[in-house]
Amino acid sequence: MQTDTVSRIVQRLNPVVSKRLGVVLNVFGEPGIGKSWTVSQVLRGIPCQTLSIHATFKETDLAAALPRPKKLPIWVEKQLLHLEHGEIVEMPALVNTITTTLAMLAPVVLHFEDVHEASFERLELIQKLALAIKRVKGVALMVTSRSELPEPFLTFKIQALIRAESDALLIAELGSELPIEGLQYIFARAQGNPLFSLEFLRYLTRQGFLWSNGKTWHWRNPPSGFMPVSLEALLERITSNLVLDADSRAALEARAILNLPITVVRQVWWQVSDLSEVAFERAKQALAEGGIVIGDVFSHALFQEVIASAISKARRQELAWRCWQQLEQVDPILATQFIQDAARDFTEVLTLLERAIAVCTQPEQEARLLALKVQWTPLANRFEAALALSSTLFGQQ
Repeated sequence: MQTDTVSRIVQRLNPVVSKRLGVVLNVFGEPGIGKSWTVSQVLRGIPCQTLSIHATFKETDLAAALPRPKKLPIWVEKQLLHLEHGEIVEMPALVNTITTTLAMLAPVVLHFEDVHEASFERLELIQKLALAIKRVKGVALMVTSRSELPEPFLTFKIQALIRAESDALLIAELGSELPIEGLQYIFARAQGNPLFSLEFLRYLTRQGFLWSNGKTWHWRNPPSGFMPVSLEALLERITSNLVLDADSRAALEARAILNLPITVVRQVWWQVSDLSEVAFERAKQALAEGGIVIGDVFSHALFQEVIASAISKARRQELAWRCWQQLEQVDPILATQFIQDAARDFTEVLTLLERAIAVCTQPEQEARLLALKVQWTPLANRFEAALALSSTLFGQQ
């Protein structure tokens, strides 16, 4: 799938190589999905000069990195010299200088990496460069980001690996066939993200869940909720590096504890965030730009796990109570998921459980609710609650 994307991008760059068009491309996707790998394959596969710079560049770095074509106009040389010395060059002149230099290097591809880490000023420059470069034959601007960029960029979303691609990646990493159970486990947890898949593979081998006797690899199941510490640290670093205001952080934490069907999430996320509608939409946009959410879902389930685990006990209690309040009338059965974290008085818990049991239609689910009722019932009345549970269980046999 990702090799197909490489081919499609190379095809889009053919008019640049032949100096017929100017092209601006945006390669985007969630963290670890393979953006850098895709771009490296593209740049390796096109027969023209390429230049890669991180999007947090300083003007001095950009000026120093730009090759100097022969017969460069004197005014461009002077502007580049100003930049190299750290002198301020106004935006229109800066864009014109870079574009003219690239035009004389044509065919050439300029690549900016990790645009989501760039400052507002740098984003403005990249946007203006894109508009200018699109009009220059034989020049391409290609940028990587976690979210889709607006026009004039032509966008390519990097999709997760399918199962066969994931298996091939892991087998190639160890140079040997691997147990089907291990491959299934990694694919289920990493969901086709190449970086996360490799982190799982390495940690599973180090911890002995995936082990070799020198001839064959063997598998034993990790405990429930197993998470490589290296991957957890990586995910925490990704989320902590996001520059989020208080509203965006509130929306992120609220979404993290909403482990509910997406139709329900859409109904209650805003209210659980406790934000105004305008602030909530702005927060969602910030999270999308950071590559953490896509619409109403996390870009990867592991983000939800790590963010939820980092929420303090007091904050979790507050959020759980809001979830309870939003759900108890809509779906009391789902609301019972938040009983433990909300830490309410037993009378409130029992009222919710009675409401949930009354609408429950599945015997196994009813047994779970009755067991909770036994747990929360005062000792003096617990026998009666336990008897009701026994009757339900007996009736299922």
